[in-house]
Amino acid sequence: QNRAVYAYDGPMKEAMYRFKYSNCRAYRRIFAKDAWRIYGDWLRNLEVDAVVPVPMYAGKERRRGYNQAEVFAGEIAVLMDCRMERSLAVRTKNTAPLKNLNDQRRKKNLENAFKIRKNGVKLNKILLIDDIYTTGSTIDAMAAVCRQQGVSRIYFAALSIGNGQEVR
Repeated sequence: QNRAVYAYDGPMKEAMYRFKYSNCRAYRRIFAKDAWRIYGDWLRNLEVDAVVPVPMYAGKERRRGYNQAEVFAGEIAVLMDCRMERSLAVRTKNTAPLKNLNDQRRKKNLENAFKIRKNGVKLNKILLIDDIYTTGSTIDAMAAVCRQQGVSRIYFAALSIGNGQEVR
């Protein structure tokens, strides 16, 4: 199951740009409140073990100063009264920006892009969080490595959804 809070167009496209690239981290509170208002019942009923943000490549995160998916995930975890597990996975490749790639190139770009870190924590159900959902390539790649770690139930929430996809 997956959900997206906003359509990625118009003013939301501009807000996402500021959230990602202009250090407008305070937007996370508004985004999380909207997510909770729209999907609070769904989020409560998931009963996940942890909220897991899609990791950003370390060098890119150092340059930007933060991972916008993690910032949003932290707010969602607080609202869900659930822990955020930011160290479950690592992005091992500095992938090209997906907005410039077609579906096939996105999948190729994300091959072996994520790796599960060794940890003693067993998670059965998680909620993956990312900023923008377009084709599902990122979530598919992350879900695959989480399944290899034994996660049996994977839910997904994104701030926005683009490319003509349907907001649920």
